[in-house]
Amino acid sequence: MAITLREASEEDLPAVGRISAGVLPLSSSILFPAVPGGATAEQRLADEAQWRAERTGQKMRQGNPMFVAIDSDDPSENVLGFALWEKPKPGGEGASAEYYNPPKLAHPPSLDVKAFEGMVETIVAKEKETMGKAGLVIEDLWSLQALAVDPGSRRRGIGKLLLQWGMEAVAAEGKVCYLSATPEGKLLYQSQGWQLLHEFDWAFERCSIMVYNYNDTAQR
Repeated sequence: MAITLREASEEDLPAVGRISAGVLPLSSSILFPAVPGGATAEQRLADEAQWRAERTGQKMRQGNPMFVAIDSDDPSENVLGFALWEKPKPGGEGASAEYYNPPKLAHPPSLDVKAFEGMVETIVAKEKETMGKAGLVIEDLWSLQALAVDPGSRRRGIGKLLLQWGMEAVAAEGKVCYLSATPEGKLLYQSQGWQLLHEFDWAFERCSIMVYNYNDTAQR
């Protein structure tokens, strides 16, 4: 049983959406707040899976690296996990307007849009504030947008393998990478050398802002 990575394709997006929506029920309820008393749990999960597939695909088409893990001994090559990274934003003349202002995706009816936008605003503000205090410009950094492994494929080193690809790419460019971790992911990142810069509570979960390849002295 050999786990290998390859670049993600459009055909992988449904599996990516399904894994995103299904692996972390607690985090999912925060990252995809549902309209109270609206859709059933099954419909909400289906809505979230499709919506996350569309959002992830949009990021991928903008040139951000996304890799999936597969079992190369399995002819079906089912997606077992994925990681989506966002590279530093291009600046100056020639930068794509779509990069900065991508087309807005339609929100599924089961999503509480106001709660979702409030969550995004809070986390982005915390990330910018934390990076600023560390002497970093957030637009110059890599970020890990998402990393998830199918529950049936855990304890096989897939998360670590997906993480190491991005860490090597970040180090090769001499850049710093940041992420906002759920409690489920924090231990993995710490075990691979990520530094904790700040923690805050959002709804009923702890959010940890972490960085990799960061040297406090060198950055100042």
